Amino acid sequence: MYQILEVIIIVSIILLQLNIARKLWYKIIQYKAIFDFETLPKISQKLVSKSVFNTGDVAEILFFEDGVQGDVSITYLEYTQKSKVLSTIVKYINVYLIKNKGASIDFHIIKDIVDKHTETIENQIENRIPAPLYLGLAATMIGIIIGLFSVSFEGGSNALDSIQPLINGVKWAMSASVIGLIITTFFSIKVYKDAQTEADEEKSEFLSKLQ
Repeated sequence: MYQILEVIIIVSIILLQLNIARKLWYKIIQYKAIFDFETLPKISQKLVSKSVFNTGDVAEILFFEDGVQGDVSITYLEYTQKSKVLSTIVKYINVYLIKNKGASIDFHIIKDIVDKHTETIENQIENRIPAPLYLGLAATMIGIIIGLFSVSFEGGSNALDSIQPLINGVKWAMSASVIGLIITTFFSIKVYKDAQTEADEEKSEFLSKLQ
């Protein structure tokens, strides 16, 4: 009974590790695609009416139909939404550009907007990478605990036979630890590092374009 329970728990943990790895993979793909060279926002200008501009509603100002007579020139970032993160960054930069029209633009504020939203997704990835390893360690502890409950020295049993359930339990549990170690190592050393290098290069290109 204990062995069946252990198998169910360990298999469930392994499936959870694989599910976390799958979500982590897609999160890293999303991270790499933030500053894709081919889809970076364009710096654009257009004229809007003074009445619309004075409302202070950034969404309405940006929605103002280009070509319609206007007397206030605004500079903004034009972006066809592909990356949710970059869309948010562009939104806040446009708010800053429009709200500060006529004043000196501080590039460091724009850089802080970019860095803040990039670091958010980086933190999400970094917090998830160790999860499969922690689950594997938890599986090992569970295997040992269940194995100890299975050990019995009653009836003059051979000592080796008595601890066999514990050995089997540890073997099952260690498989989850190994899988967790492989997943965490693979993502931390290879996948995430490569993605981070590529994303940093593309972010620098984006910032240079803005500057």
